[in-house]
Amino acid sequence: MPTILALPERIEAIALILIWIGLLLWRRRLSDPGQRRIALVGLILAAVSFLWVVLPQAASFSGMPAVIMVAKPAVRLVGAVWWILFATLVIVILERFVWAALINRGVVVPKLMIDLARALVIVFTGLGIVSAIFEESIAGLLAASGVFAVVMGFALQSTLADVFSGIAINMQRPYRVGDWVQVDNGVLGEVTEMNWRATHLLSPRGNIIVLPNSKMAAAQLVNFNHPNRHQRQSLTLAVDARIPPADVKAMLEAGALTCSRVLSSPPPEAAIREFRDGQLAYDLSYWIEDFPLADQVRHEVANGIWRALDTLGLAPWHSVAPAGADSAAQAERLLGLVHLFADLTPPLRARLAPLMRSEKHPAGRVVVEQDDTDSKLYIVERGALEVSMQREDGVRHVLARLGGGDCFGEMALLTGEKRGARVTALYPCTVWVIEPEDIAPLLREQPLLAENLGRIMTERRIANETALASLSPADHAAAIRSGTAEVFLRMRAFFGL
Repeated sequence: MPTILALPERIEAIALILIWIGLLLWRRRLSDPGQRRIALVGLILAAVSFLWVVLPQAASFSGMPAVIMVAKPAVRLVGAVWWILFATLVIVILERFVWAALINRGVVVPKLMIDLARALVIVFTGLGIVSAIFEESIAGLLAASGVFAVVMGFALQSTLADVFSGIAINMQRPYRVGDWVQVDNGVLGEVTEMNWRATHLLSPRGNIIVLPNSKMAAAQLVNFNHPNRHQRQSLTLAVDARIPPADVKAMLEAGALTCSRVLSSPPPEAAIREFRDGQLAYDLSYWIEDFPLADQVRHEVANGIWRALDTLGLAPWHSVAPAGADSAAQAERLLGLVHLFADLTPPLRARLAPLMRSEKHPAGRVVVEQDDTDSKLYIVERGALEVSMQREDGVRHVLARLGGGDCFGEMALLTGEKRGARVTALYPCTVWVIEPEDIAPLLREQPLLAENLGRIMTERRIANETALASLSPADHAAAIRSGTAEVFLRMRAFFGL
């Protein structure tokens, strides 16, 4: 048996007995299953160690050749069992006290490191078993295996390069499982696995890309998840050069903020890039948190900018509005863009528009507060606003973002109920206000208009309630009819129709 302290074997046997008794007493006091397993393996190892020490002494003490001949194979077998138990104990201790402790502290332990530690223990155990069976020293075995290692090194040169590159990658941690990376050859994907030989990437098209670790170690990598998950995206578009750049800059930045996946901090930024045949090309930069959704966010940002251009009449299919345009004409045009007032005839919009007034709100101002009792309707002309609600748990949840052409406060205007959410300006905005007394004469003259408004509000409410998403078409239609009738009754009571 390997003797660490070089003690006489009798003293070593006594020490092993004491260790065995100590482990037995310790195991009886343990309640944790992992520690009890370690103690059990230690008890068996101590007993086998005692046999390994005592068995040769007992055979030589008997002086019988037959006993000595039988004892030699038994000693070799006990030595092999000792090494197996020793390896088991080391692996269990690593799992229970090293890897588990690191994980509990929030340290991500690479699977390759765990496998490498197990492999080293198994290799060393194999050498110990060979040494015990053939009665050779481990140092001699290591020297003999050196030649074999050189030969295998030449034969497995590329594979070993991948293995050692994998070790370096796990030590340096340039990327982790779950990160989105781009390799210098243009390969893009999410890291799904890091093993001994290769790194597996899941491409945006859903294909698995296997790259050898040696290639990954030598490549120039872009990690989209570190140092944080925030990613800067950009969009380029050309706008009529007759439009003041300051207005275009504000419109682009606010249009980007209408997308709920665009971060408000850091804020979007727009700047002139170049002149193009009567147009100015602008670069819009914005930040997102989820790189896999970059294409979808780009679509939503472009849609928000399109709506902002259309609302302000600055899109290519509109003639550029002159400076100081009639405010009543702008208010009438906004009424035509709002779905809630889609049934208003042009004469009715012409009557309502002069009664509307505009308000400007700087970024950060609360336009309406949750549970307020005012009954105004707001139509957004420009800017970006955030709708949030504080629930019973005390946490405020963001529900939506609004931009040009959107409206809010329709239930307060038409039924007088309290505000259901807070609306805050994310970007300097301009809104148009409609008071209940402005629209009351129209509702009295056009009873069908009140019913249509009730139907539109009910459709919007039901569309936003996820609890009704599983309803059948018949139940969905019945819910709209019931809700429309309820809203219409409340409108009649509020306006005295």
